[in-house]
Amino acid sequence: MPNLSNSDKMNMEKLIYLRIIAAASMRIVAEKIINTYRKAIVYKNLNGKNSHEQVSKITKVPRRTVSSYIEEFVSLGLVVRASELSKYDKALFTLEELQIDIDFMKNSEKKLKKGELSD
Repeated sequence: MPNLSNSDKMNMEKLIYLRIIAAASMRIVAEKIINTYRKAIVYKNLNGKNSHEQVSKITKVPRRTVSSYIEEFVSLGLVVRASELSKYDKALFTLEELQIDIDFMKNSEKKLKKGELSD
């Protein structure tokens, strides 16, 4: 790790703190909107390096559906549009930061399809 000045360290600590606060405040919104495995896998692949087409190929979710999900994510403040910071749309938080367990979602959906889940 490079030698950071005290000012840089303090700024880094502020950024970490703000990120924690922001993620905590977005969890309720995120769990309501990222409520299926398909949405979660799309969100997970919005790293600022993948186009909508690439996300579609990686996730096997139709391109139009990917774009629809992204519109929803952007409107709720979970994703930022491509900008000087990233070539493509980028998720602002990780699923872990939003406390969304993608593996649990995947397994639950598999069990639901098999009829293994009960009320």
